[in-house]
Amino acid sequence: MRKWLTLFGLTALLSLASSAEPALELSLDQARQQAVVNHPTLAKLQARLNEMQHRVEEVEAGGRPHLEMQARYTYLTPQLGFATPSGSLPIVVNNNYQAGLVLEQALATFGRLHWGRQAAELQVRAVEQELVRERERLDYQVAMAYSRLQTARQSIEVAQLSLQARERLLKDLTAREKAGTSARFEILVADVARAQDQQRLVLAQQQSQLAQSQLQVLLGLPRTQSLQTLALPDRLHDSWPDPDVAVQSALSQRAELRAIDFAVNSAEAKVHFEESQSNPTFGLQTRYDQRTSTAFQTSNQWAAGVEFRWPLFDGGLAQARSAQAESARVQLSEGRRELERQVRLEVEEALVRCQSAVQNLEVSRRNQTSAAEAARLGELRFKAGVGTHQEVLDVQSRLREAQQGVFDAERGIQEAHWQLQLALGSPAPSPQPEPGKE
Repeated sequence: MRKWLTLFGLTALLSLASSAEPALELSLDQARQQAVVNHPTLAKLQARLNEMQHRVEEVEAGGRPHLEMQARYTYLTPQLGFATPSGSLPIVVNNNYQAGLVLEQALATFGRLHWGRQAAELQVRAVEQELVRERERLDYQVAMAYSRLQTARQSIEVAQLSLQARERLLKDLTAREKAGTSARFEILVADVARAQDQQRLVLAQQQSQLAQSQLQVLLGLPRTQSLQTLALPDRLHDSWPDPDVAVQSALSQRAELRAIDFAVNSAEAKVHFEESQSNPTFGLQTRYDQRTSTAFQTSNQWAAGVEFRWPLFDGGLAQARSAQAESARVQLSEGRRELERQVRLEVEEALVRCQSAVQNLEVSRRNQTSAAEAARLGELRFKAGVGTHQEVLDVQSRLREAQQGVFDAERGIQEAHWQLQLALGSPAPSPQPEPGKE
């Protein structure tokens, strides 16, 4: 029975492996491009941008000719007419119809068309900058998920190497116990250490799966599609800008600040647009009508003329709308001041993190070198019979921690670099991957 169960399990595993999709190898730049194509927030902002562009077309349509067809039918009773020597002439008939074309063209709007178009165009520019900023945020999120997936897989390698070292130590202790030179207690302690490394390996595999799931969601990929990352360039020797220069650069480059500037200017144009509603309008109107013929009207008529309108009193409507637009402009202006403070804080925080990350990586690499040498000497001392198994356990633990510390520090400096790029508002870099893959 056990034989058949084993055979069934192997068959299921082979079937699952054959149906699984091959790993998709992506560089960071390719992952960012993939995310842009499939991200719903960008698609939503693009739709909003299209809406604003159509709003500009709507405003501009007010300055173009408008052609309209009109038709009407009326039944009137009683009929009226008067007699003449040549016959009866109708004045009112039962069935009356009128159909015609009306052409209107605005000749002067006294500010309405100008300010309305300017407000709409500036709103388009504002949404364009919002789209740019959202793209920068998405690039940052993808880079963070990409780096975390890479680090998680490196952690798996560290855990596997540490587990292999524990296995070797346990094997040596077992041989020594048989030879009578080691106690059972030492084997139990080593076995506990091996179990702890197995738990760390399981945790590292779980973190790797979570990191891959996060990246799959950002890229819009199915859960069954595994990902393969490429090595990222070393950022240890990057130079960081002066804090004052960095802040000024961020204030001039951040897309959301430019978006607010366009929105403020659009609000100012909206104020002028609402004020212009009290101005006169001047236009041309011409029409041609085909209708029921009576004694006092012909069957067709053409008329052309100009029309001048000036709203003398609207009950305060234009003034109220202008005040609303001014209040919206003030809110945007104050929001920009608050955002400037936030930008300064983000830039300074990113610079501090970059400097700390560089120092942390240098210390971690030195610590790894020392821990590797200590682990090598500890195993040699144990094999020579001058060291204890506890010494080997200690140096192996320190080596594993040092290796993990280097991976974490490398990820920290990458994340600090990306955080600085996001804080500065500069375009996301497109690093060329180093040869080899994670």
